[in-house]
Amino acid sequence: MQSKSKPAENYSDRVPETWISHNINSSQLLELKDSSIAVVYWFIGAKFSSGKKPYYYKSTGKVIKWNDVELAIQTDKYKFYYNIWKDTLRLMGEAGIMEKLVKVYNDTIGRQKFNESLRQP
Repeated sequence: MQSKSKPAENYSDRVPETWISHNINSSQLLELKDSSIAVVYWFIGAKFSSGKKPYYYKSTGKVIKWNDVELAIQTDKYKFYYNIWKDTLRLMGEAGIMEKLVKVYNDTIGRQKFNESLRQP
């Protein structure tokens, strides 16, 4: 009897996923709709309380690489490279880590993760 070869890992069981970051100058939301499509939303350059309008970028992109440690997305204008570390995506640039995005969980999973964190020393 021949043994079946193990299929390549399928990342479709991970989606949809949402990641978010926010700092004093920008906010970013990344939605992975499925294992091949992502939507990037980015507000850059103005504090929301300053009254100035920020630069807003939204684009649907294609997931060009996704494994346990890396994620790469190609949009119409930009290519984004992320390093995956636990529940954090680190946006990589020439100077290293440019931005950190944290994973957003739905109510059930988020509640479970919060409860688990309370039990750990």
